[in-house]
Amino acid sequence: MEIKPVDQNLIPVFSGDKTTLRSYVTACEYLIEEFLNPNPNNARMARRLLMIFMGKLEGRAREAVDANRIPTSWPELKEILVHSFGDKRSEDVLVHDLNNVTPKTNESAQDYAVRIKGTLYTLLSKINLTEDNLYIRHMKINQYNQLALRTFLFGLDMINEKLGMEVKLRQPGDIETAEGYAIEIENYNIDISKSESQ
Repeated sequence: MEIKPVDQNLIPVFSGDKTTLRSYVTACEYLIEEFLNPNPNNARMARRLLMIFMGKLEGRAREAVDANRIPTSWPELKEILVHSFGDKRSEDVLVHDLNNVTPKTNESAQDYAVRIKGTLYTLLSKINLTEDNLYIRHMKINQYNQLALRTFLFGLDMINEKLGMEVKLRQPGDIETAEGYAIEIENYNIDISKSESQ
């Protein structure tokens, strides 16, 4: 199989911005899956992919690689980039953070959900960057999505106990669904209040 320019263009330029590290790594791993996994012993293809990946590094990312040993494989390059630009907190700390997101005074259910999802995104980015075993990665992703949902439902009771109960009765499967239910119920209650005051 030959790597074409259109395939190379799938890899974004990475300049050391931690918010784009995950998309860079995901794109690189897609090409590895596409071109190397059919024949994992193809050393020539592995070197060629590594050169393509390194060619997409600029600025601080290039400096980080140049300051370390020159990587001879994708796992080495990924390790340098994750160590240099990934979140420095451990998975355990991020799980603790997710489990302990509580609503702020007068915070809406939607704003609360957005904060939880931001914390979840940080944790899932860490998992996607550091966990190479796909089975374990998917298991953790499912587990942490459920933790985000439980955190939201628990905090929803602090915002408005009746709202929390109504959302729980609908048995949402994930935080996005629970957030949607909460917004729908809040909007319905606002509409009822407006019509009663007229």
